[in-house]
Amino acid sequence: MTNTNGGLIGEGCIHGLNLTLEAVRRLRGHAANQIDAARTGLVTSSRTVVVLTR
Repeated sequence: MTNTNGGLIGEGCIHGLNLTLEAVRRLRGHAANQIDAARTGLVTSSRTVVVLTR
């Protein structure tokens, strides 16, 4: 899964939270720009890494 929201350039005050939210929405199938059959998401922000699976 690739997130095209601009990454940290488009990030708000809580670094990484918007990226995590977008990954959860895509894995659940509720994103505006949905990817077919998304099963795994990797979110990184500075030193933090989150792996989400469905």
